[in-house]
Amino acid sequence: MNDKQAVFKVGDLFDIYPTKSYKMTNADIYQKAGKTPVLSNSSANNGIGGYVDLEPTEKGNVITFSDTTTGANTMFYQESAFVGYSHVQGIHPYNPELWNRECLLYVIATIRSSAGKGWNYANKFTREKVKNIMIELPIKSTYESNHEYTVYDIDFNYMQEHIKELEQERIIELEFYLKATGLSSCVLTDEDREILEKSREIDKSQNKEVLSSLRISESNRIQAEFCVDDLFTIETPKLRINANTVTVHNEPEGNPYVVRTSQNNGIRGYIKFDEQYLNPANTISFGQDTATMFYQERPYFTSDKIKILKLKFDKLNYRTATYLLASMRKAFSLFSWGQSKFDVDAIGGVKFWLPILMNDNNTPVVDFDNNHHPKGYIPDFEYMEKYIKAIQKQVITDVIKYKDDIISKTKKIVS
Repeated sequence: MNDKQAVFKVGDLFDIYPTKSYKMTNADIYQKAGKTPVLSNSSANNGIGGYVDLEPTEKGNVITFSDTTTGANTMFYQESAFVGYSHVQGIHPYNPELWNRECLLYVIATIRSSAGKGWNYANKFTREKVKNIMIELPIKSTYESNHEYTVYDIDFNYMQEHIKELEQERIIELEFYLKATGLSSCVLTDEDREILEKSREIDKSQNKEVLSSLRISESNRIQAEFCVDDLFTIETPKLRINANTVTVHNEPEGNPYVVRTSQNNGIRGYIKFDEQYLNPANTISFGQDTATMFYQERPYFTSDKIKILKLKFDKLNYRTATYLLASMRKAFSLFSWGQSKFDVDAIGGVKFWLPILMNDNNTPVVDFDNNHHPKGYIPDFEYMEKYIKAIQKQVITDVIKYKDDIISKTKKIVS
């Protein structure tokens, strides 16, 4: 371990300025899928909002963060070129030849540690404030107390090796986890492959009337547009609990306490409280002014400005909720709140696309009581569940391959 540390100002090592973005609406940016990542102001998925068929506006090997309200939680390393976004800042080394992936990941950890919490609308995480954050970095040797350290005194080799060691530890932990959970091998069944393939070829010329209010997804599934309140009841929590009046635990002591954060499934921590005020399991928690939404598998307490979305007809489960949330989040990302951000009617009126049940002749199954949709369309929940299950298998297969490759390379190095 290197115990020689020196304090540096972020602004002395890095230049910070806004990323370049296309002057387009989200609907236009995401109109055509591709391989170029688009940054967002999110604290999830490495800050990436999606992938598009546009030329990158920014080069890779930089750090990005949002100057909105969630502080260093939105700070990520971007390895490849990407499309910038409004309010996303880029942190660029003055000496890029010295900084590689591992060293920049090390810096992110130190900035997050030094930045702390308390960032909000009144105290925004701006680039000027980030430039003035003081961070500790390892140095190669010691000098007199009045020595002014520069970038060339930083022990880049130590940072690089330290991050690699941490990654190796996580890979070993992952291997144990996959074995313990029986996920070391995930083989796609024929049904899984059929779900993931474009299994339904549709003759648009013979379905003009049917398709007039519908659309065909990229996987050739017929989809209809549903309003949130077509499928969900929107309820107020049994009690809005103020965080200042309870003790919030980090460990699962008590029941989940759900707030408007975009992290950790909306769970700020766990609290012990009167259980008559628990909200029901298998529902979606929804932050009214943030549009943060998560599936809650177990009963939970909530803070202020949270609504409870309960599916009207089918019991929600993790996989169907995952599909629904993906569609809903995309719709809400395009929604302009304006003055209606606390309005339940505005939330209920947001429209999103879902696959629907179809007859063998490629016409929609119609519920004449119109329980799910004004035109009687019925969401194909079984397909949604099977689709997410197949996607999970694909993801885990990729994770296993990555894990095996890393372990194989490590063994060769050790040998």
